[in-house]
Amino acid sequence: MITVSNLPPPKDTDTGSRSENDFARGWNACREAMKNKHSDDLWALHIVDPDDLIAAPSAEEAQAAAEKFNLAMGVLDAEGDLLPGTTVYAEIDEWPHGAESHAHSLRRDWPEYAR
Repeated sequence: MITVSNLPPPKDTDTGSRSENDFARGWNACREAMKNKHSDDLWALHIVDPDDLIAAPSAEEAQAAAEKFNLAMGVLDAEGDLLPGTTVYAEIDEWPHGAESHAHSLRRDWPEYAR
């Protein structure tokens, strides 16, 4: 699974806080990794902070929904990178549960994000 939490800890660990650029690095790393990953895995839209996970029909549709969400939230710069200090944003992730729960979430939750 490729997530922000898989990245190395921020350099300012002595304070226990994340620097403003840690979130942007996480988003950019996830986005770059997903460009090279094509599989039949189950995919999700992950809205970071509040940590919502919404099943998506495909990696491409999850990526499109993440970009749409981030544009609507105004958290991307002109190159599509997260602005420093961003804490609420969407990213693409693999669905961590089984196929049945993915199908249930897809029916129940995806229509709201597919608009």
